Amino acid sequence: MLQRIQTVYLLLAVISLVVVFFVDIAHFTDAAGIESELSLYKITKGNGEIGKVEYGMLPVALISVTAAILFATILQYRNRNVQSKIIRMCYVLLLLCVVAIWYFTDQNYWSLEIAEPQFSYSVGFFMPFVAFAFTFLASRGIRKDEQLVKSLDRIR
Repeated sequence: MLQRIQTVYLLLAVISLVVVFFVDIAHFTDAAGIESELSLYKITKGNGEIGKVEYGMLPVALISVTAAILFATILQYRNRNVQSKIIRMCYVLLLLCVVAIWYFTDQNYWSLEIAEPQFSYSVGFFMPFVAFAFTFLASRGIRKDEQLVKSLDRIR
């Protein structure tokens, strides 16, 4: 199971999605230079005050489901066709994760009660893109395995 490269890529994709739960998604800065940090569960303002986030359940649910499906794909190592189909479905789920995180960030950006906030995305926003890249690499590994099996069948 672990000797196949696509298993490693899928595991790295799952890890990159789990990282989103532990890092910040965006940093907000107001006109006075006070920074606020947004994670999936809270907004930590520059004065130490912790605020409540809005619309946080949607990205949490999508990221959790996508990570669980990618992990279940690892367990399908004997059936490359099923793995390939599940990975294609995960492309759509990862795209939905990015849209959900963007919507989550946008809604919390407008809910801040500070004058002229400027924001920048942090590591947590880009992790679904990293997971997408690892999923793509896993798909390529599955395709190469399938071609290898077909070529060995021709030789027999």
